[in-house]
Amino acid sequence: MVQEGRSIEAIYENNPTGVHDDQWKWLVDQCGTPQAAAQSEKAKESRTKVRYPHTVGRTGYATLNAQFAEKEGRELSRLEQFRFQHLRKDGTDNFSSDAAEQVYDEACKMVKDYMPIPGSSSTPQDNVAIENEVYTQVFGPDKNGKMLGYGRGMTKSRLFGYGSVTRGS
Repeated sequence: MVQEGRSIEAIYENNPTGVHDDQWKWLVDQCGTPQAAAQSEKAKESRTKVRYPHTVGRTGYATLNAQFAEKEGRELSRLEQFRFQHLRKDGTDNFSSDAAEQVYDEACKMVKDYMPIPGSSSTPQDNVAIENEVYTQVFGPDKNGKMLGYGRGMTKSRLFGYGSVTRGS
């Protein structure tokens, strides 16, 4: 954190508004350690390995699902959620990476193969179930109770509520 040409005292004096002096000093001291530098390098390396960078920011997945359900009046499939999470922030229909676009296109082709014939009595819920099944085939099953594609620590009961999980959702 110590910048070239600036003393540690000058950085201490550059305390942002709203940050207590003791907290700022502690942060500057912590960020200047060799351990912090090593952790930063490790994080940079990890970010280069992300195949499908998401673009939804800090908003939680459960909140995004609820917003979609309110706006569209139906449940969001996991495949639709993948698409939504990986579009560029500029509002275009472009994906954040070529890899994300390729895997989404592959999944869409699989969904078309599974879709019932036109005129049959399929419901939007049937389509969501088909898209969720294809998502599982493309990305693999959820592991250890964690839901793939929903961030760290997300479980079915956290996302859908405990009752829906016990009913087989």
